[in-house]
Amino acid sequence: MAVTIGITGVDVGETGDTVTASTIRSTLETETALYTNVRKQRAILNVTGGGGNTGSRPTAGVIFDQTEVAQLRTSARQTLGSISATGVSTGDTIDDANLETYFGRLATEYTSKRNNTVTDQVDVCHASCHSSCHGSRGRR
Repeated sequence: MAVTIGITGVDVGETGDTVTASTIRSTLETETALYTNVRKQRAILNVTGGGGNTGSRPTAGVIFDQTEVAQLRTSARQTLGSISATGVSTGDTIDDANLETYFGRLATEYTSKRNNTVTDQVDVCHASCHSSCHGSRGRR
């Protein structure tokens, strides 16, 4: 599930059109929002029950709990907050300093969204039941 940049020249105007600061801003914010499902995910594997066997998970409790940046389903996308449009608003003549400053504000907003952790916990029974607890089932 690779994420690719979807901006093309047409996104900021047709051939011969004047490229405006507000068009650049709108295009960049739309593109940035597409990446907000790349964020921290906390994955927890919890073993339920009393344990007490020799299966793959003999002890009850949390056996895996890690947080990493992951590309989640697109339904996990977040809405960008309000990003200052100073220097890239309608009527502004955009220059490199204004654009660089705006890129910094976009990066700050994206990073704050990436650091919003989604937690997924999976509860499983205490062991690999079909081969350990119910040995006769596993041998059929």
